[in-house]
Amino acid sequence: MGAAYVLVILVVAALAVGSLMLSRLGKDRAARHEEVTSARHTLRYDVPVGRDPAAALVALSRGGFEAVPDPVDHHALTIMLPLGAEQREEVRVLLENEAGQTLDPQDDHVPGGPVRFADER
Repeated sequence: MGAAYVLVILVVAALAVGSLMLSRLGKDRAARHEEVTSARHTLRYDVPVGRDPAAALVALSRGGFEAVPDPVDHHALTIMLPLGAEQREEVRVLLENEAGQTLDPQDDHVPGGPVRFADER
């Protein structure tokens, strides 16, 4: 009987710690999103249909750029340019060369044409 009480206490403690960690993760994600979207120099990139936004996020992260998806449209990314607008072409080349993965694992590459940012349309 005493072992059951200990087990219940351990489960309740684990749930409390888990909820605390999830809460902190949510706050960190919101703070990161706010930091990127309120930066002085940003680009908005709409990932072409059929391409994987996660591949673009990974490519940008590997290239040293912070990017976050739009909360409503996950194919729209906001990219922070820490050194200013002169990094636009660096981001373009990075996305053209490294973010060509598709949502269909049987496709090798989806032709998407040149990378265009939202302010270039």
